[in-house]
Amino acid sequence: ALFLLAHKASVDFSFNRHNAIRWPEPERVIPMIGLIDCFIVATISGAAFFRWRSLSSRGGAVAEALGGRIVSPDTTDLLERRFVNVTTEMAIAANTPFPELYILPDEGGINAFASGTGPEQSAIAVTRGALERLSRDELQGVVAHEFSHILHGDVQLNIRLASYIFGLTFISQIGAQIISASSNSNYMGRKNRRDDKGRAILILIIGVFFTLFGLLGRLVSVLLNAAISREREYLADATAVQLTRNPGGIAGALKKIGGYSKGAEISVSAARGLSHFFLASSHVPRFFQKLYASHPPLLDRIHRIDPSFEGVLPDDSQIEQQTGEEDE
Repeated sequence: ALFLLAHKASVDFSFNRHNAIRWPEPERVIPMIGLIDCFIVATISGAAFFRWRSLSSRGGAVAEALGGRIVSPDTTDLLERRFVNVTTEMAIAANTPFPELYILPDEGGINAFASGTGPEQSAIAVTRGALERLSRDELQGVVAHEFSHILHGDVQLNIRLASYIFGLTFISQIGAQIISASSNSNYMGRKNRRDDKGRAILILIIGVFFTLFGLLGRLVSVLLNAAISREREYLADATAVQLTRNPGGIAGALKKIGGYSKGAEISVSAARGLSHFFLASSHVPRFFQKLYASHPPLLDRIHRIDPSFEGVLPDDSQIEQQTGEEDE
């Protein structure tokens, strides 16, 4: 489509005999801009729809995209058994169907998330680090937090936000590819072909436009995502306290995330664009950190749950390795 646009405009956008650019007439530029706008909208919409279909196809689609594996209700692993038992208790407390359970076996950070299209088709996933570092009460608080996202419809909203971000990222990636292709094109090297050189410059301009449009759109979507997600995280923390009747559960989990050396890290690259799903931010840019963060600051969340908290977080030496044997 871009080649056809460039070919259509090449008669008007070329080099004259003095090697100066001859710009197209305004009445020819406007239809071309309209075609480019239609292409951008169609591309973003198509990519977002594809992403939405992929992530909403089943409850565990997001977990599987991140390398998660399903946890069997009959598992013999003691830590996974604890996860199943805690989820059963919270499903009863929340009066919702039992979700699919997943574990991210290669992730050592303490994190979790819920996904799906509603209570009847939902999943809860935890990292291996969460199972190994959280006590039973803390894990129960985390699972209750994720049930809140299912109950309040956050899982559907998160999928839509992820789809929008993917579509905008996709258009910026196309722009980057166009710029790369234009820079390496033979058009730029054939100085005796004025029309070809003009066409290459036109494609380069289109590529820059696509890239800037995608980056600006993603900036807006990230800011919107951050504004929405922060309030929903506060609500989910409060709901976790209501479901468990134990403020120390979710508060203790957040304290361990804050003090643990691996924090809430999710290392797999597929987690990009999905940070708003997680219990705690898996990656926060250092520059303009508060502006872009998809989650409220951990200390603020802890203070809302535990007003007596003095800001002291446990370090690795104070975070015990869990075995699950305590439940036996």
